[in-house]
Parts: sequence; structure tokens; C-alpha cells
Amino acid sequence: MLWFKHVYFITLLSTMKKLMLNTFWRQLATAKKAILMLDYDGTLAPFRVEREQAVPYPGVRELLTAIQADTETRLVIISGRAIDDLLPLLAFNPPPEIWGCHGWERLDAFGQRLVAQLPVQAALGLQKAQLRKPEPRLLLRNKTHLAGIPLARSCRSKNRATSWAS
Repeated sequence: MLWFKHVYFITLLSTMKKLMLNTFWRQLATAKKAILMLDYDGTLAPFRVEREQAVPYPGVRELLTAIQADTETRLVIISGRAIDDLLPLLAFNPPPEIWGCHGWERLDAFGQRLVAQLPVQAALGLQKAQLRKPEPRLLLRNKTHLAGIPLARSCRSKNRATSWAS
């Protein structure tokens, strides 16, 4: 009898999800305003070791250009990359709204740039991190709001990065 209750519960959840999804699509179709926010790396373009080669997947530019031109949908590209790094990769004319550097900088739909200001302590810490020389094997990415060391390479890199940062 317990298995029956379990199956019933899963079926009920599945039905509820379908109803919620159908409601979402119905509301979206009749919405006065819509926004489509898409991440760049891994969604619109493949991850690449050579970051400057991460161009959008085939057909993505055309599809997003059509959405931008033919609908009232607000299109926003979101990325950890700087806006200036994204613009040549996207190659849109005019470019969509872009939120770069994890939201610290924005290019709005009218082409106006907005850059958040770092608190003084954070800016000083960033300057200090940029002046330090990490081990040659570590990659230090400098962005407007952080100096990051990608640690996914190996545990040894993580240990070296931890000792370098302290």
C-alpha cells in the first residue's frame, strides 16, 4: 500500500507541474511586457579554453536578432565577462542590453553604459591583489570588480592559490 501512495504522490506532483507550466505559457502569451535574460557562456556559446573564441552557437545570432526586431521582448545578455569582451563575440548591430561583470556593468537598450562603483575597501583590496605576482602556473583574471583565480584546474592549484592569497 505504501508504494501506491508514493506513485500517487509522484503522479500528483507531475500533474501540478504540467498545470503550472501551461499557466505560465498562457500568461506569457498574453503578457503586455516580456523579458528574456540569457547567460552567455555555456548557454548562447560553448565554453572555450580560448575565451575569445567562444562565439555563439550556429543560428543563435539570427534567432536573437529576430526576437529583438520582431517582438516587444526585452532581451538581456548576462555574463561574468566584461561588456567590451562580449560585444565582438556577439556581433549584434545594435547590441542588446548586456549585464557584464556579474552585473557590475550594464549596457542598456539605448547604448548607455552604467558601471557600479566599488566600495573603497574593496577597490584597495583589488589593487593589492593585482599588484601581487601569483605563481606562473596560476591564471589571474582581472575584472573591474574582482581579481579571480580559476581553481577548477586542480587541487594543487587550489592549494597554491590559497597560500598565495594569504
